[in-house]
Amino acid sequence: MTAETQSAAALLDSSRWQPRLEELLGRVGAPGALFAIMQGDQVMQCPAGVANLDDATPIETGTLFHIASISKVFTATLVMQLVDEGKLDLDEPIRTYLPDFRVADAQTTERVTARHLLSHTSGIDGDKEDSFGRGDDALGRYVESCATLEQVFPLGATFSYCNSGFNILGRLVEVLREKSYDAALREHAYVTFLMAGGLSLATLIAVATVSMDVVTAAALH
Repeated sequence: MTAETQSAAALLDSSRWQPRLEELLGRVGAPGALFAIMQGDQVMQCPAGVANLDDATPIETGTLFHIASISKVFTATLVMQLVDEGKLDLDEPIRTYLPDFRVADAQTTERVTARHLLSHTSGIDGDKEDSFGRGDDALGRYVESCATLEQVFPLGATFSYCNSGFNILGRLVEVLREKSYDAALREHAYVTFLMAGGLSLATLIAVATVSMDVVTAAALH
């Protein structure tokens, strides 16, 4: 066994990490967690604690967690694929692609770009959490309802975390792909995110369509 192989084996030794994970959970008072390391095609996982405080369901290696803003990685990848294909210019106004898009501020309506939305510099209020269900029209209806969305600062002035912007980007993906966000995710991000990681498409759909009970998976908290 080479030194490199020994180092990899040590890294993937769960007995090294399990006690540490349990110690940290106890220290911060968290109910549970799943810690994993991927080295090449090998995966080490350490589950600890419970997934549900009401019935003390233990966390296992197959336990699903709320995906939260990890979904923004999916959305950003779908957007950048469109850039690579020449279908989207990050610095063109969103209205170039979504002519009916608007927010309360006229200047932002006319000038906000995908780059602003990706970098959280649009100034658009990021906490719009209206529920539009999980249908294929959810993102379209969400973006229509942004017409009254106010600014928290002028376009491009600074940075503020913006979930609303990623829902708008999700709609942009739908329009440029001419398919629902879920379909775009299946068809354009499946290989990137799942096949390489050994996860199933069913797992993706189980976690990525839970959308803070608002829309699909474009911009979860």
